[in-house]
Amino acid sequence: MDFQSVINKIMPYVQEGSDELFIIFRDKNNGWQYEFKQNQYSKTFDWVEDVLNKDPLAVMLKGSDLSNGSYSYVHDKIFLMRLHSEYMTTNYTNDHLDEGVQAILYCCDENMGEFSTDIATYLANLERPLTALYYMTALSVDLRSDDAKTNYDNSKVQAFVDRVEKKVSKYIKHNYGATATKIELDSYTELNRTEINNRLILLAENPKAEHRYAVIEYLLDSPLAPMDCQYYGVTGDFIEAIDEYTKIVRYNIRCIASERENRKVMQGIEPVSLTIADCLEGGLNENLVDKLIIIKTTALAPEFNTAEYQLKICTGGFGADPKSSGTTVFCTDLLSGKNSPFKRQDVLGVADIEKLPEWVKVKMNLKEVKPVKKSTLQEKLDNAKQKVAQDNIVRNSERCVSSINQKDQEVL
Repeated sequence: MDFQSVINKIMPYVQEGSDELFIIFRDKNNGWQYEFKQNQYSKTFDWVEDVLNKDPLAVMLKGSDLSNGSYSYVHDKIFLMRLHSEYMTTNYTNDHLDEGVQAILYCCDENMGEFSTDIATYLANLERPLTALYYMTALSVDLRSDDAKTNYDNSKVQAFVDRVEKKVSKYIKHNYGATATKIELDSYTELNRTEINNRLILLAENPKAEHRYAVIEYLLDSPLAPMDCQYYGVTGDFIEAIDEYTKIVRYNIRCIASERENRKVMQGIEPVSLTIADCLEGGLNENLVDKLIIIKTTALAPEFNTAEYQLKICTGGFGADPKSSGTTVFCTDLLSGKNSPFKRQDVLGVADIEKLPEWVKVKMNLKEVKPVKKSTLQEKLDNAKQKVAQDNIVRNSERCVSSINQKDQEVL
């Protein structure tokens, strides 16, 4: 579903003033979903924690919290709640940035109605809308106030709204509008590229085109890429083109840095890489299905070569069997739940649970994955030792009973 569809779905609960708690979130495919948070016994569903891990901006509220408001009121209220969630879960790296973002947050709280419906909907569908608003406007409109009694400079609100409308209208026109300027990617020569945050950002040039320069961004794992561009801009000005290119690169870097900081603060996850020392000896000699495996850092993008991206649960594939001639190993990320295929040669080994960080053990318990700690041979040896020990206990017990019976006979 899209954002508007979710709003339409919850409007009946708003109109009846329902007290049932529900959660609105974006799923792993960036679609919008809403679900009730609790069952009929007021017990929170187990999956809610996973949702909050995947979408820290998820909103939880009741229909009665929205005061029987109109569609526009509910739309803007939920969007603003997500802005506040983003601010609370993002560690902005310096005071200047934090103050600027905070001023934008307060301005949106009181002036969201100034934006057109198309602009408001576009903003709501951004992954990090508050941060995006800052980078759209920071160079031209500084909303910070010199007056300690006010949260933002009220005299600059209209300039702020105009700037956002102009920037977003340009994006909407290029991506969705009927009069959008289309470009043939094959006719452009690549000048520069950056792969970051699972995206490819290109700066390209065609001297013969009406718009000489193009800035293109698309998801690397999109089945329609590069035709399915997430964003592209065209211009005849090189300075404008390189400015847009660097802005997109910086925005994606900050997204990764923010996500890393959120995981550190919220879940205690430190960005460390796992090595062969964290694997079970001989683990790759067994079938990998249902086991927690570690992917080599060389098989991942540099920004994703840490434990939270290396750890996968093997779900199948011919490459999971060491005796098979196949190489593909299907996996599910332990942390995010995202499905992804790898080659068997990309697998570093089977994880030794005892050597992994504490957050991994907690996640394993939540997912009810059977931890593999030792090889099958070692387990058999341990079971044999345990059986011998149990047999010895039984024999000793029998001897004790026999001795006691003998003494009883002597007494009699």
